[in-house]
Amino acid sequence: ALRVVAALMPRLRRGGAAKRRFVAAVLVLSVSGLEHAEINEWLEAGRRSSPTQELISWEDAYARAEDLLSKMTRREQYALLNGIGYNSSSMTPNKWWYIGNTPPIPRLGIPSLNMQDSAGGFRPLWEETVGTVTCWPSMLALAASWDAELVHQVAKAIGDEFSGKGGNVVLGPSVNVHRVARGGRNFEYISGEDPHLGSRLVKAWVTGVQARGVAAVAKHWVFNEQETNRHEEHSYVDEATSWQLYYPPFAAAVNAGVAGVMCSYNKIGSWASCSNADRLLDLKSTMGFRGFVQSDWWAADNFSFSHGLDQDMPGNDGNMDEEELVYEDDETVAEAAKRVLASITHLGLEKSTKCSPPDCTDFLLADVTSSAHTRLAELAATESIVLLKNEDQVLPLIGGSIGTIAVIGSAAVAAPFDSTTGKWNQGDYYSGGGS
Repeated sequence: ALRVVAALMPRLRRGGAAKRRFVAAVLVLSVSGLEHAEINEWLEAGRRSSPTQELISWEDAYARAEDLLSKMTRREQYALLNGIGYNSSSMTPNKWWYIGNTPPIPRLGIPSLNMQDSAGGFRPLWEETVGTVTCWPSMLALAASWDAELVHQVAKAIGDEFSGKGGNVVLGPSVNVHRVARGGRNFEYISGEDPHLGSRLVKAWVTGVQARGVAAVAKHWVFNEQETNRHEEHSYVDEATSWQLYYPPFAAAVNAGVAGVMCSYNKIGSWASCSNADRLLDLKSTMGFRGFVQSDWWAADNFSFSHGLDQDMPGNDGNMDEEELVYEDDETVAEAAKRVLASITHLGLEKSTKCSPPDCTDFLLADVTSSAHTRLAELAATESIVLLKNEDQVLPLIGGSIGTIAVIGSAAVAAPFDSTTGKWNQGDYYSGGGS
């Protein structure tokens, strides 16, 4: 970049302000590259985690999965397909369990899946854990940075904190392209309104987290565009619009090797998303997704498993427990179990998983923050700010004449969102919780 500027400088000096602004832009890009190298250097220097397991190819992962599957009982296969850790009617996991859990199978070296929300950092579900993790800028803020390398660095740091907490699955990234301006989860979708931007950043995020030996789960498949009536809303989208606008960020996640995809609460046509066989075929067959499809929490129904769902979460709704799966044919059960096993071996989770609930308390209580992560979170938040210019005095704001600015409305006095209360509809508009 600097050589280009040097070659152009004689002409640019004669070219006026517009060309000089081009020089400044090129210089900023050059400096940005140096900053990313420095960020990586001090992040690596401050890491507490041991070196992560190298990812193996999906082909090798499936070969290992086939071998494991041949040694498993049918009941052990069931264990991979249905969550545990919740009482029958509970909306929260048992104390010192993760948001999502599957049991380990020690005799075969198969680890538990320890899943936690999400892309804003490891969710401190228990009051005792508040303050032990970094609160990262929202995914939409990262999107506003337009900086794939910065997103990659943040994702690696998030992966390190998840690993330090004993987690091995991040329930993110959230990738849906915005359609409804007031969508209640827009803040957590990294694509914003642009499928091309989303595709670039999703790849950076997935590869960053999974480079730390932690599985990523892209969500919410698909057309999940609003929180209002989210269980009753029906989305109707034609094929061209699907592939050109709403699918690209998911396809980017698939191409990046994402371990899981989560299906959503909304209906697609007349079917629940987790039971829409045609759309799940788009994902698994046409896109070539090799990992497993899991439900959003309580999003599955009695048709989901036979229509393409591989794992029901959190597992206390009775849709895919042992009593239901005994009626499914061997081939369907084995295919779903194989997808989960392949994702585990693809990431090397059988070697890197640190604990299995309920014996994860020490990890869940561990303080995994660091000065490097605080510095990176502040940098990412700063880079997300978009400065608007008041050219030609379009807004009636005259410099030097403004004494005070009033902020009016409920958002001005609302308390920050509290992730331990479970009251998702309360709090300010500047922070969010859940996933």
